[in-house]
Amino acid sequence: MKIVNTKPELSVVVAHYKSKRIKKVINNLLSMKKVNLEIFLINDHIEPIKKNTSYLKDKRVRYIQHKKNLGPLATFNEGVKMSKRKYILISSDHDFFKKDALQKIIKPIDNNKNYAASFSNFNLINERGQILKKYIRSSDHFSYMGYSNNFFRALKFYLDPEHSGKAVFIYSVFKTKFFDKEKFYQFHKKYGLNADRIFVYDIIQNNKIYYLKDTLFTAIIHS
Repeated sequence: MKIVNTKPELSVVVAHYKSKRIKKVINNLLSMKKVNLEIFLINDHIEPIKKNTSYLKDKRVRYIQHKKNLGPLATFNEGVKMSKRKYILISSDHDFFKKDALQKIIKPIDNNKNYAASFSNFNLINERGQILKKYIRSSDHFSYMGYSNNFFRALKFYLDPEHSGKAVFIYSVFKTKFFDKEKFYQFHKKYGLNADRIFVYDIIQNNKIYYLKDTLFTAIIHS
């Protein structure tokens, strides 16, 4: 009898640049046992990670080494293009997830065709583990379905620096079928650092985003 894998399939793109925490970051992801993971670890620094590093031996980790620094946008794009799982998450080398966080954030939208993505709250901490800011998001941050014709009102919200970190794709899991990889690339090429907010707005014009009230992610700010 063939055993069917019922774990949700997730591609995680991790952009890495000289972080001393990369081992902990990858091991934290690998500890998520309730999801079927593929991790694209993309090193955007010319100094490679040692080949005998334990986590690189894990079959779930695909390591890509850049010959020169290309920047975070190009790094994200590269990982997105390679992803093949049902869901996709874009992360970095200073992000950590609570136990079973990935399974929890996927569960509300899994097999629910009404939602294109799911997101939760997250904390911003310093290197000593002290909470600098709690990002308590709400469904309002992604609830522009009702006035999708009012492009400028929604766009102003997403580009407002006050909302930085609330209306971005990082810390959000997307269904890959709604994640237009070519459009993602073109938006980054055209809009630069504002591309993520505009990309999210483009998705929510015709799709719903699920808001999970739990705090599932932690981002460390470098000193």
